[in-house]
Amino acid sequence: MVSTTWELSLPERPIVLIPSFSFRPSGRWRQENTAKSYVFRDESFGVIGAGCDVQADGSGITATLRDGLKKRLRFVDSRVDVEAEKGEILRATIDTSGRSLALEMADSTSLANTARILVTGLAPGRYSVSIGTSTETRTVGDTLVLEWPLRDAKGFRIERMGDWSRQVVPRKANLIQ
Repeated sequence: MVSTTWELSLPERPIVLIPSFSFRPSGRWRQENTAKSYVFRDESFGVIGAGCDVQADGSGITATLRDGLKKRLRFVDSRVDVEAEKGEILRATIDTSGRSLALEMADSTSLANTARILVTGLAPGRYSVSIGTSTETRTVGDTLVLEWPLRDAKGFRIERMGDWSRQVVPRKANLIQ
């Protein structure tokens, strides 16, 4: 039998470990926090939803979220991400031409008085935002942030403004990218 001895030499200076300050949740909370539903087009099967039910017709694609949290959705072909920081997304509809996006919101906990939505991936420009009975115009660079009382309206609709015939979009034919 061979015996092995290990020799350990310590450095003259002590080793200092600097803790990382990045917050990385673990376990089920992390899994649920990163859950996202996806809507994309497959060449063989057509429009598919991952984490959501999808209905596609000639006018648009509607996704009904089924991922549990109902907080995040991505329209892959249009490159549009929708995230609910407050409230839950029940249903989202994007126009096939990419001109408009509509959301229906809810709050299953009855704790959120307001809905707060982040929409990223929009083409820069002016958008008409309709929440309930009110309409306003917003200029969007990349991210649109909407916040409103849930008691006033359970959803919103945004539509890109401008002359569509002269609009040139570098990515595909979608005006909301």
